[in-house]
Amino acid sequence: MTVLPRRADFQHQPLVGFFRPEADQGAVTEQYFGLVLEGTWFYGIMRTESGQSYAMLRKAVGYTTRDIAIMASDEVGLRADPRSRQASIGGKVERRLEDGYDVTAGGSRARGAHFEVRLGDEDFTWSETGTEGPILELSGRLAAPGFQVYVPWRTAADEAGRTGEPGALYYTSTAYLAEGTMFGEKVTGFFAVDQSYLPHGVDWNNSAIWNRLQGGWNVFANEYDDGTVEWGHMSIGADRFRFAAVASQDGPVVDSRSVEASIEWRDEEFVDRIVFDVGDGRPWEFVTDANGEMVEFSAARPGWSGHAGVLRRVDEQRRIVRHWAWQEVFPSRVQGAGGRA
Repeated sequence: MTVLPRRADFQHQPLVGFFRPEADQGAVTEQYFGLVLEGTWFYGIMRTESGQSYAMLRKAVGYTTRDIAIMASDEVGLRADPRSRQASIGGKVERRLEDGYDVTAGGSRARGAHFEVRLGDEDFTWSETGTEGPILELSGRLAAPGFQVYVPWRTAADEAGRTGEPGALYYTSTAYLAEGTMFGEKVTGFFAVDQSYLPHGVDWNNSAIWNRLQGGWNVFANEYDDGTVEWGHMSIGADRFRFAAVASQDGPVVDSRSVEASIEWRDEEFVDRIVFDVGDGRPWEFVTDANGEMVEFSAARPGWSGHAGVLRRVDEQRRIVRHWAWQEVFPSRVQGAGGRA
């Protein structure tokens, strides 16, 4: 006999799509589906002409922020760059709409450590200055439509097997082509802004997504030699929490809730390759860079591992001009080497 879910339980099936980015719609005061803004992530991966990779992340929560995390590639992997310690370490931030831009700024110019992110409908700038001088100066233009996903749930079962209160996540992600400098050296790559909306009092690391649903989540972007940009998100997880959504400048390319993943492991913690079957006969593959293991970032988050690499169709013939792929995995939630998830 089929066991049906309770009312308001959709077995974590996501609603996925793309949207037109508008700066004022991401303001800190905006709410969606009765959910409040939990966090805004400013992040990306940039590369120098010599092949050095930098992965950076700053999160704003309400009117506060933590310090910026900057990882630099070396012979071991992506590890914390000690020069990032001079950056603004967090505290109160200013968030405002100004001349059509959504502005987030913090730190102290008087003390020499400050940052500012300006998001427009079509462009962005991000600057970080530390006590010893400039850290990053990035700018660029919108790469493609924004991505959005809405996931309803009921909280986990109690000892009697009863599921608890309904909840949900609304999550947006916007990608930009980016260029500028990191520690004074020229870089190119991609910049992204993600925003998560959750019930009041719930943060990302207490949410159902982090605690039990997400098995793997990839965000990526590629610029090809024909001028096309493709970018999107692919996720696998518990129940029906899985999706593949890819868009170009002209609109959606892939939109699937039927996603299977075959995983090849580098070791017990990090993956080497993931092949995503999105149900259309044209699989995609993520390959971790040789030095793409986010070593310290992963060590600080038990049960989670992060990777930098490239995601593209298995049969892709176009040459990639620039790329970025950020792959998260919860190893214990997906099957072992060579298995499917």
